Amino acid sequence: AKHAAGEDPNLYHQMGIYEMVRPGGNLIKAQEHLFKARDLNEKSNFIKHSIAELYLRMADNARTELERFKLLNEAAMLCQELKRNTTDSYAYHTLVKIGIRRLRYLLECSERDSLSAEFEDVIKTTEANLFAGLQNFPGDSYLLSAESELADILDEEDRALEALEKAFVNNPRSTVIARRLSSCYAKNDKRDQAKQTIEKALEANSGDRKLHYLLAKLLLDEPGATADAIEYHFRKSFSPGDKSYDAQLLYGRQLFINGKLDESKH
Repeated sequence: AKHAAGEDPNLYHQMGIYEMVRPGGNLIKAQEHLFKARDLNEKSNFIKHSIAELYLRMADNARTELERFKLLNEAAMLCQELKRNTTDSYAYHTLVKIGIRRLRYLLECSERDSLSAEFEDVIKTTEANLFAGLQNFPGDSYLLSAESELADILDEEDRALEALEKAFVNNPRSTVIARRLSSCYAKNDKRDQAKQTIEKALEANSGDRKLHYLLAKLLLDEPGATADAIEYHFRKSFSPGDKSYDAQLLYGRQLFINGKLDESKH
């Protein structure tokens, strides 16, 4: 291919990916190929995303904490840039994976007797990226897989749940902390506590569209919930013209169920 195509950015891109994912691959060589591809095509979002994924893999092999977080920060900066110019979920997915790696490190570090404010910051950032990704790309398999992995991590560690509960007590207005704490409760079949968490957060922040969305989603699975209540909270969960596509789709679905066919079609 190199003989036929010459200095082609797509070819160098594929060479970099191959070196990155093959058994026993050389990450330094992968970096050389991907940087060459970027130099030949500076506008390619695909190449930039592959570089971010490379930084993620290099962070796993980092020798020091400083090196690890430097690589994760560089990957996050690339993905934040890609979020503004992308039509797929890849940047959001990588940002969530970065957050998951940071959480794993915090939870596995034996030197930390209790989780610090750093844990809360990582949860907020990771949860915000996950929520935004799923609103922009409803049902995306990569994001749903990452959400499941995040839930498993927090469910495995008693310290994680304790830190979430403490963070929520300190700041019940935090949408992202309320969402993740509620998800942890729901995963353990504590649906009443999951619902109460969102309701308490709404008491402190009644106009928050994300909280209305979360409560409506919980009500969908509650046998005693009224159709009008579900419709009300989904209506409050987005603004006309915004990118909360999942909220809008579910609102339209609920309108159809409630017999409001013209509004549903709109």
